[in-house]
Amino acid sequence: MQRTTDLIDRTNNRLATGLRVAGPVDDPVAFFSSKALRDRAFDFTERKGGIDQGISTVTAALDGVESIDSLVRQLKGIATSLKSATSTQFTDLVTQFNNVRSQIGDLANDAQFQGINLIDNTSESLTINFANNTTSLLTIDAVNLRQSGLSVDALIIRADSQISFTATPTSGVSIGNSAQSAFTSISNFSDFGGELVVTYNGTGVTVTSGGGITF
Repeated sequence: MQRTTDLIDRTNNRLATGLRVAGPVDDPVAFFSSKALRDRAFDFTERKGGIDQGISTVTAALDGVESIDSLVRQLKGIATSLKSATSTQFTDLVTQFNNVRSQIGDLANDAQFQGINLIDNTSESLTINFANNTTSLLTIDAVNLRQSGLSVDALIIRADSQISFTATPTSGVSIGNSAQSAFTSISNFSDFGGELVVTYNGTGVTVTSGGGITF
């Protein structure tokens, strides 16, 4: 009767724990062999979780790279259109270029998985461990695919201003800090010997009537 009771208790314990040997007292050899196998299975599960996370992180980065590549192609197309654009078209294209450029940074910032981003900086890295030793490691360093990393600067429209003025031998000439100054009218130009020397930032430039100078 006692043996039957012991067998029932052992069976119930196995059903509850899922283990044939519940502790080292029952069967030390079987228990520790089983524990070693369970620990190894846990290690494999843990490694698999890290590998899955690594795959998802790399996938997010690759998706971001493809999207950024598409935007860069758009920028190239806009830049090509700028070569033959009219003044009105030029302004619109510059705005379009800068808008697309800003999207690059947004995409790079969003290409992350569980806080790891491999394409918006150069300080992060992803390390995947395939086994319980240092020789089975894969390390992926992040790259900067933002506007700064791609060296894609914003376009700025700078209108060259032209200044018309009259210069005489007895009056001084003051030229403002403009991108370009054009000499369109000089009275008594012959008094200057047919030419005028303009000094700007220590550099002298000779300008003839109707000529121009770029600072």
